[in-house]
Amino acid sequence: MVDLGASVSPYFFFTRVLSTAFFTALSFQAGNTAYLYLSVAFVQMLKAVKPVSTMLCAFALTLLLLLLLPAITPAVAFVQMLKAFTPVSTMLCAFLFRLERPTARLIATMQPGRLQNTELVVPIIVGTVSQHLGKKQANDLASHRWTVYVRGNGNEDISHLVQRVTFNLHPSFKDPVRKVEQQPFELTETGWGEFDIGVVLHFTPDAQEKDLEVFHRLKLYADDDPTGQSRKPVVHEQWEEVVFVNPQQAFYQRIMAHQPRARIPLSIEGYLTPPSEAADLAAIQEARRKVAQMSANIRAQLQQHAMDSPGGMHHM
Repeated sequence: MVDLGASVSPYFFFTRVLSTAFFTALSFQAGNTAYLYLSVAFVQMLKAVKPVSTMLCAFALTLLLLLLLPAITPAVAFVQMLKAFTPVSTMLCAFLFRLERPTARLIATMQPGRLQNTELVVPIIVGTVSQHLGKKQANDLASHRWTVYVRGNGNEDISHLVQRVTFNLHPSFKDPVRKVEQQPFELTETGWGEFDIGVVLHFTPDAQEKDLEVFHRLKLYADDDPTGQSRKPVVHEQWEEVVFVNPQQAFYQRIMAHQPRARIPLSIEGYLTPPSEAADLAAIQEARRKVAQMSANIRAQLQQHAMDSPGGMHHM
């Protein structure tokens, strides 16, 4: 039992409470600082090593105890060693499985010709524009026409970086894997439901990088029009940053020397609005207003529920 009313002595506070808090805070600070300078692959390797090292220490301790206790027969000692080694072997297999992919990525970024301790960040935008077909054209299988696309920030062309784009649609579509070999990187279809579209970016050969897949949610219905009967286009975009870690030197130099140029217009270009700080600020303020209104409505409902409950209010 713990006496909650007992006072804490200075010795107990400094040796138990303060020391524990200090080293806990130190571990958090050191861990967060390490994440700033270590690669993702190396961090994954550390995560894989930790349970293995713990199990190896436990196995070594078990083996030491068996050797120091003369009362245990060799047969019993052998069985206990097998029991102790079973979780170790399991963790070793898991360690090797987790180590394979991070190590491969780490080795790939350390190949000759790559710039060490260098990152190249290129922003791209993945989006969809959908519009209701109208009562005359809409049916149970196709209520909306929509376009999914990949474009650069603003009006910038990205063909110097992205060679082609593959759009992975829902399996219910005919030929759900669609490849677009040149700009504009877009695909237009008709349908009735929302789903996640897999957008695979294939980089130019000199990048020597694996394909990158991002997922974008097809949005058919506007927030202020849940029925989806409005003919107003629904634009849904997301900002992505493509990060090349330790890029190829020739590729890095070519990208850095590239002069921005205008891209080929998309078929839905007229529905896209140019970036505007004022528009972004207005959207943030509108979102705050909606959150405040929703919070007020919830508080009012809770107060009304408290008043309506039998034990909620007592009138004197």
